[in-house]
Amino acid sequence: MGNKRSLIVRDRRRRARCIGFDPIHLCFKPCGVRGRGLETIELQADELEALRLMDFEGLYQEECAERMGISRTTLSRTLAQARRKVADALLHGKRLVIARMPEMSSIESQLADASQSQPAADSANPRSEHLREDLRMKTIVLAANDDLGLDGEMAQHFGRCPYYVVVRVNGDHQVEQTRVEANTHAQQHGPGEVPKFVHSLGADVIVAPGMGQKAIAWFDRLGIEVATGSRGQVGATLQAYLDEEIRGATGCKGE
Repeated sequence: MGNKRSLIVRDRRRRARCIGFDPIHLCFKPCGVRGRGLETIELQADELEALRLMDFEGLYQEECAERMGISRTTLSRTLAQARRKVADALLHGKRLVIARMPEMSSIESQLADASQSQPAADSANPRSEHLREDLRMKTIVLAANDDLGLDGEMAQHFGRCPYYVVVRVNGDHQVEQTRVEANTHAQQHGPGEVPKFVHSLGADVIVAPGMGQKAIAWFDRLGIEVATGSRGQVGATLQAYLDEEIRGATGCKGE
């Protein structure tokens, strides 16, 4: 498969990413076709890492973002780009090339070694602690019938619900912030419009009583976890999700 290797990848346009895997095989193409005439798609090291952590290891979004040292928004964008590239190569017979990871500079290497050998000093750094806490936060969006927040009632249809309750919880599953957002696509919407709107709310998770397979696929592309189930009240449904009583997505017809 490849070598496990912890690197900090950095360029002039993007902040550093922590990459924990160095692939051995760097080029994939259709069998029996000469590579010279094929269109090439380049998969970046951080895009492969996002695929590895989210799709292969099955990590939750916040843990994946924490391992890579990036925000969940950046992770969602990176993952969506990676999935699109892989799908394009498979569907259209293109050559997929994985970009080699650049070596760390001596300064970056010293920083990486120091962070591993001196955890106590790092944990005492308020900025580092704040970053770790922010990465542990999760934004959960629940489909609601009213604007009563956690005291409201869950809606039956995630796409046609009049409101979304947006809840921010910390790593200890404590609610830090709650707000209610009107669903601007409740009356009419095209394919993908509602998932994109939920994504714009900063969602890491969408919770609804049921959801169609196409909608689930849309959320998957956007890097948003789908949990189908309900306990009637929004607050009770949120607690059931946090207690892992509601997990996973079961597709249904009608969305």
